[in-house]
Amino acid sequence: MSQNLTKLTFASLGLLDGKLEPLLDKHVSTIANDCINRPGDLTPRKVVMEFIITPVVDPQTNECDDVDLVVECKSKVPVYRTRGYRMRVTRGGLGFNADSPDNPNQQTLFREEDQS
Repeated sequence: MSQNLTKLTFASLGLLDGKLEPLLDKHVSTIANDCINRPGDLTPRKVVMEFIITPVVDPQTNECDDVDLVVECKSKVPVYRTRGYRMRVTRGGLGFNADSPDNPNQQTLFREEDQS
């Protein structure tokens, strides 16, 4: 019995599963957009295509003629982080001065009743 096997290579991945190329494109696009949106963040971005291969052992011969293959694609962008803000601690939680977000102790020019 002849077998028509295609060798698994990067080029043959599309023959194995047509979803792999668009999946990789999606993750590369995510990285590219993040670089455009946050050019000041010089943290490296990463795209990983991982091949998870599990041997399938024939229980009668104790030999491995087959494997199960799963392909995972994932991307990593730097954590989205705001700048730091000083907050006032109260028993009810945290508070800030909307007129001066950097300084919760900043006095306002108008009393609350004058702001109407």
